[in-house]
Amino acid sequence: MRPIIAALASLALLSACDGEPANDTSTASAEPGDLNTDRDEESDEPILAEDLILDEYSPTMEFEWSVPALIGRYPKLLETLRQRAEATRSDLAETAREQAQFRAEEELPPQAVMHDERWRVAFRNPALINLKVEAHNYTGGAHPNSFFQSKFWDTEEQREVEFSDLFINWPVARDTLSKRYCAALDEMRSERRDGRTASADFEDCPDLDEQPIALIGPRGGEPNGMTVLLSPYVAGPYAEGPYEVSISFDRDLQEMLKARYRGEG
Repeated sequence: MRPIIAALASLALLSACDGEPANDTSTASAEPGDLNTDRDEESDEPILAEDLILDEYSPTMEFEWSVPALIGRYPKLLETLRQRAEATRSDLAETAREQAQFRAEEELPPQAVMHDERWRVAFRNPALINLKVEAHNYTGGAHPNSFFQSKFWDTEEQREVEFSDLFINWPVARDTLSKRYCAALDEMRSERRDGRTASADFEDCPDLDEQPIALIGPRGGEPNGMTVLLSPYVAGPYAEGPYEVSISFDRDLQEMLKARYRGEG
């Protein structure tokens, strides 16, 4: 894998008023004067690029993790993500030791395990940051694996929230969202399978409550849709790859969102 240090070299020192490139919507942050309503919750301490990345390379292990520069403004969020990344790195290191020992005993050539996890901003407004990642790992076997994750961070309360917390009445919203998401997924699966019959394990619609979700909407504005992120083996066999199922919010769904998460205070 290619090291990520070079890609982040320009982030050697970030202040609370610095942002990432304005044209990169996948890592979108505030331009000067934009979204300054959450300024009181931002950190005034400078953030080093090394705070935004973790990596380790050896003959038996390759580990890469990074978050966008924006996250440096929110120390609690950054600490939460880094702690989880450190735990993942520790687990991978143990797997690497076991794998190296096994391959040596079996007189097999060395083979490194790997984990690649690079977070991006999916959506942001003054009250909310939504991050997403498609992580890739390999710990032996026929092929690497990938999986999605997402996170919702309340910038005013400085805490992680669930997707369900964004809605006034989640059971009602869930029923509407689930029907639309399942219908869209069935259409996507039908196109990919082109008449082929899938295993019975992949006929049902995976429970919406158990899937990572990324919001869709203009930077700093109101969410107007969402993408359900389905890793390989969740909605179909590995050969079908991941599914990213996007649906739009009509006015009724948008009004089910809590006002503060719609950017209305």
